[in-house]
This record gives sequence, C-alpha cells and structure tokens, in this order.
Amino acid sequence: MDADLAAADADRQKTDAAIAAYEKALAEAKANAQGIANASREAIQADLAAKRSAAEADLAGKVSAAEARIATTKAEALTHVDEIAAETAQAVVSQIVGDVSSDSVRAAVAKVKG
Repeated sequence: MDADLAAADADRQKTDAAIAAYEKALAEAKANAQGIANASREAIQADLAAKRSAAEADLAGKVSAAEARIATTKAEALTHVDEIAAETAQAVVSQIVGDVSSDSVRAAVAKVKG
C-alpha cells in the first residue's frame, strides 16, 4: 500500500511538473505571439506613415503648381483691366456723346486710375 501511495505521489508530481511546463510554454507562446503582433502593427504603421507622407508631398506639389498657375492667370488678367476699362468707357461715352478717340479714353482711364 505504501508503494501504491508513493507511486501515486510520484505520478501527481509528474503531472504537476507537466502542467507547470505546459503553462510556461503557453505563456512563452502568448508572449511570442504578442511580440509578433506588435512588430507587425509597427511595420504596418510605418508603411502607412510613409505612404501618407508621400501622398501629402504629392498633394503639396500639386497645390503649389495650381497656386502658381492661378497667380499667372491673375497677373495676366490684371494686365488687361486697363484695356477692358478703356474699351468699356469708350463704348459708354460713344453712346452718350458720339465718337471719342481711343487715346483720350485711355488718358481718362489712366487719370481715374491714378
């Protein structure tokens, strides 16, 4: 009977040791899986950040180019303002008092413009 109790105790100790080894292996596997997940998450975030940065740089370049085109168009349009004002003034004055020379209309527009 003592031999059976000793054998049972030995089996229990082996079972306890096996359970402890299993729990240790499980904890290590969980830690390893967590490490892999963290590394994957960091790699994905770095990739997304790089792609976002590239997209933002591309958009900034396109915005700058568009702003330059707008400034050029605006500057070109402003060069024609005096001409348009003179033509409009000449048409209005011609309707009121008759023909007026374009030189006198341009001079009057320049005087008003200051």
